[in-house]
Amino acid sequence: MTIHLEAHSWESLAYWDSGTEAERAQLFEAVPDVYRFKNGTFDLLLFAQEEGERRRISGVYQQTEDRLLFYDKSNRTLLDSWTIRFLDAHYLAVDMDGLRVFFVAPDQDPLAP
Repeated sequence: MTIHLEAHSWESLAYWDSGTEAERAQLFEAVPDVYRFKNGTFDLLLFAQEEGERRRISGVYQQTEDRLLFYDKSNRTLLDSWTIRFLDAHYLAVDMDGLRVFFVAPDQDPLAP
């Protein structure tokens, strides 16, 4: 599973509220945040719609079976937790904060090594 996760960056494409029916009308375009996982570290390039700019966040992550745990790099405080619902070489789907979020490899990867 890690080989797919770290193969390239992941751009958020779409999401739906996990509390609603899984139907096309409930699927919405996501803000194009980019996530990169490599050797136990992560980089996130977050798009702030209201400001029109991006903010970069880095830290460490731990993958256990179907869970991703995100920690602050300096004090190892847990920042977030995701459940992986699907992962292959091309697609990633996770549950986070009541949302199911779908990712693909970005056309132009701003976090490419």
